[in-house]
Amino acid sequence: MFGAIAFAMKKTRIAAKSIFVLMMISIFALSLAYSIYLTPKNPGWAYFATTTRVWELALGGLLAALPRNAILRIPGFVLSTLNAAGLIMVLASAIIYTKETPFPGYMALLPTMGTAFALLGTSGGKGGVVAQLLSLRPFQYVGDVSYSLYLWHWPVTIYAINLLGIEKLDLTYGLVAIVIS
Repeated sequence: MFGAIAFAMKKTRIAAKSIFVLMMISIFALSLAYSIYLTPKNPGWAYFATTTRVWELALGGLLAALPRNAILRIPGFVLSTLNAAGLIMVLASAIIYTKETPFPGYMALLPTMGTAFALLGTSGGKGGVVAQLLSLRPFQYVGDVSYSLYLWHWPVTIYAINLLGIEKLDLTYGLVAIVIS
């Protein structure tokens, strides 16, 4: 990807950031389309394949490419609304999605766009109550360890299920597994 950016910069007068944004938009569109196509046909592969999930990272790349001065010009009430809407979208997906929900595909748009809105809503320093809530130390801590928690929760969960000889963890065992993770 970086080689393509360097080549395009050398052959054109287009700025690196513009090329990056075009690449992120292309990756976003192609990967999301493939995810929507593949999810009903092979949900396991669609969930674990990079090609069907990289659109989520491309969305983050697009957010990172937004000019800071443009974000600072967004009115506080708009940022607060985006922040709250984003959090509601993430929480809604956590509540309404079940194991029958076809995922990732288009259903991944709700939590992913919700996360993007929540992040954008806090970017200008005027995110309101939701931004203040998410800036509390417990939420910051979970954010700090989220990737390692993501990596470790599944092996700990599977080990606990096998060790206990049960089909799934109840709330108490689930909380213990999270703490262990």
